[in-house]
Amino acid sequence: MIFRTQKPVPAEEITEVMFRANPVWEFCNEDESGETLLMPAKKLPITSSENRLVGCELRLRDGSTIFGYLGNLDLTKAFRNQHFLTLSIFMNGTTEHLARYHDLDFSDRGPAALAQKIGKNLEDIFPMTYDLSACATGSDDCIRGSIQKEPKERLSRSEIIMLAVNG
Repeated sequence: MIFRTQKPVPAEEITEVMFRANPVWEFCNEDESGETLLMPAKKLPITSSENRLVGCELRLRDGSTIFGYLGNLDLTKAFRNQHFLTLSIFMNGTTEHLARYHDLDFSDRGPAALAQKIGKNLEDIFPMTYDLSACATGSDDCIRGSIQKEPKERLSRSEIIMLAVNG
């Protein structure tokens, strides 16, 4: 089922129901509106996740699942996902965002904070896995990926910038 909307939806108003109806949403990039607007992707599976958010079930290490969405997903380079992938989960009517190790608010929204909000131990949550094969194509380790508590190797600020610029 595809969620039908004629009007773009502000990112902060997108819901779990909307993602479940259509797992891929595209940014409209309408700078003059001053909002981050989204529309459902017109065609699945996608071959590029650029300017898109992808909703999915996330399987926690303890086997339970939670629903959320991924951003900054690279469908071909798993190494980039270790450092740039964003994760947001839907919980009790709110959206919780996981900060990456290089984000300024890591201490407030990092893995430990997320575990506390979920009400589980870190060991019960990470690594969490996802499978996007129903809505995306690409490298298997990107389509069926995992989100670690922290990457195998932390990059310095300058290395993060270089990776962002050079891919």
